[in-house]
Amino acid sequence: PPAHCVLYRGDAFRPLKYWELQPADSSHLKTDADYLEAFTEVYTEAVRSRLRCHKNPASMLSGGLDSSTVVALARDLLVAGGEPPLRVYSGISEEGSVCSETAAIQAVVSGGNLESVQLRPSDSDGCLDLYLASLQDLEDPFDCDWALVFLMLMLAGRDGCRAMLTGVDGEHAIGAPTGYISQMIRRGQLREAWRESCGFSRHYYRGAYSARALYLRALRSSVVPDYLRVAKMKALGPLRHRREIKKYAIDSRFAARVNLRSRLRQRDQSRRFNPHKGLQAWHKHIMEVPFLAVGIERWERHGSYAGVEPRHPLLDVRLLQFSAALPLAQKVHGGWSKILLRRLADGRLANSVAWREGFEQLGWMFTRQVVEGSRADLNLAIKPASAKAANYLAQDPRGDFANTHFSLAQAGSWDQQWSHWRHYWLYHWLGQIQR
Repeated sequence: PPAHCVLYRGDAFRPLKYWELQPADSSHLKTDADYLEAFTEVYTEAVRSRLRCHKNPASMLSGGLDSSTVVALARDLLVAGGEPPLRVYSGISEEGSVCSETAAIQAVVSGGNLESVQLRPSDSDGCLDLYLASLQDLEDPFDCDWALVFLMLMLAGRDGCRAMLTGVDGEHAIGAPTGYISQMIRRGQLREAWRESCGFSRHYYRGAYSARALYLRALRSSVVPDYLRVAKMKALGPLRHRREIKKYAIDSRFAARVNLRSRLRQRDQSRRFNPHKGLQAWHKHIMEVPFLAVGIERWERHGSYAGVEPRHPLLDVRLLQFSAALPLAQKVHGGWSKILLRRLADGRLANSVAWREGFEQLGWMFTRQVVEGSRADLNLAIKPASAKAANYLAQDPRGDFANTHFSLAQAGSWDQQWSHWRHYWLYHWLGQIQR
């Protein structure tokens, strides 16, 4: 897991934790203005530290709150220092389509002092051969899903950039647990929990889930004892694991050889968190959940191929320590998530960015463009590639390996095409590790 090393002694491995998040002292902060001022200072220094580069740095800009605030602070710092404008790389929708993500990106760029490089999904066609060539040596079979990230990093590298700032990962850095409304109910804050449910329904789900449904779900969660929830997970775990192994057509002998069920239990345990332990314990917990480390490592792999170093101001240790000490009221307010980031953005960015509702991303459009552009070639290669997975995949009753009959060229829905695309690169990766 993250923040651990492995000690090998004799014939045994033992994990050792070498770092743990320690919350900063925030006892001197009393008002919203105090918290905002302190947060702005810490966040600005996190960005400043990552602007140091022997060549002009760049930044990704997705239009989301996280990357937009990184760009806003970096822009101000460079202007104050008399440096050239910050170059930002973005993925936007095709011309003529309506998209809140694209509108937010344009709103940030219109603030000036930025050199904007914008990619549309159709631009992926010109880089398809380069992207497919990079995947030939992929170290993780699911790196194939990050077409937009790869394209931005490759363009930045071609433009001479050697460092790119990102907006990873505001949810962990300055956000709150997903079950925070149920925790408010447990503390007897029924009216406050209802107001949060109303705001969350309006600002995040934009009415897709009603406030009543969110409140009732939180209420139900709040009355279930933790020991029952843990007991249920443990009782249903073996059945869920068998279904997962069957769903992904993993050969039972291979699963037994690598002790897959034990690994799945460890995965489930790493996700489990007792909300009664409080916000500080939650921050420590999420720093040790493997998924964040997996995402960072994926950024690093794509960056190394492009010769560009991804840098993540929102994962600065000083900022994480500050955030771990924040009360819930400085994380969410009225259904608005990451409230400190929004208050910082208010005045620096357009209201449509600072108080943007909903959640929309464009990365899948770029992956889809790449998948559709390569269907014919990969359709010819998928069966030979699947033969390399013979020791890992279960056989169906016809004696054929599961999934080898997939045809990217004939796949109908996007979900089918995406599944076939991922299977092909999984087969390819399995062939690599056997060499």
